[in-house]
Amino acid sequence: MKAHPAFPAILAIGVLMPAILPPVGAAIGIASPFGEVVVKNATVGMEFNLRSYAGIPYRVINTSLTAEPIEILVLNGASSELRKGYDPIPDPSWVRLGKSEFELGPGGEGVTDVFISIPKENRYLGKKYQVTLWARTKAQAGGRLFGTGVQSRLLIQTAYDFKTPEEIKKTSELTASLEFYFKPAEIKLVDFPLGKEIHAKKVFGKSFKIVNFHDQAIKMLLREIDASRSYALLPSGFKVAPSDWLRLERGELNVEPDSIGEINFLIKIPDLPENRGQKYYFIVEGVLQGYEVPLSAYGRVSLETAK
Repeated sequence: MKAHPAFPAILAIGVLMPAILPPVGAAIGIASPFGEVVVKNATVGMEFNLRSYAGIPYRVINTSLTAEPIEILVLNGASSELRKGYDPIPDPSWVRLGKSEFELGPGGEGVTDVFISIPKENRYLGKKYQVTLWARTKAQAGGRLFGTGVQSRLLIQTAYDFKTPEEIKKTSELTASLEFYFKPAEIKLVDFPLGKEIHAKKVFGKSFKIVNFHDQAIKMLLREIDASRSYALLPSGFKVAPSDWLRLERGELNVEPDSIGEINFLIKIPDLPENRGQKYYFIVEGVLQGYEVPLSAYGRVSLETAK
């Protein structure tokens, strides 16, 4: 298995759902396959183009039986239902289109680049913003009073630090050349007792292993991180656990070439009524040391407390 961070290190984009299409046979209509796009670890302080990064431009199709003038608006997301955990983008001008107006014949398609530029300020690091792209026919076209349109969501999760293009390139090269990862990727603990510190290996027989397939020894800094500050998707029904409930047995780990290192951890959850019968999620990060840019791997702990 090629080693890489368990969560996207540079930029990950996924088309999650199609945009709503007009009824078959409708005289006037437009559609967009853009649907809902998620941008993870978006760079802050540097403009980037979705087409250049991931081959995803914005597309709009005229499904009408007649030629139609179409415009595309960038809105801050407040006009549509916000995804859980996302805020409207503070300034819609952070997202711009290479072209926002088209004259499309029946069945014609308009294609444009989407540029994202988040100002280089600390307050914009580690945020989740929603943007709405609204493509619509111009209402006055052909003497009509009303037009039709389709909305798409652009969900932007910004990076937690500033990276230059050179650092991004180096991170990609390291990710491709190094081989190390957590095994297993996730540890599950059930019927977990409250009120006392539990050593996962001694009580449940569970620990993480770092597998190093590289031809050089690696040194890793180990730390528990707040799951809400990661790009992990929480399993249904789970809550983000306070990171101070989990304690690592050691803060550093050295692993020889073609070897396995072990990571033990302890968890203590307060014995309170509200903590009984709950599901909690933890994340452990291993940060590779000795390189110009940080490179991480992750292990996850899903835990269900005793009732």
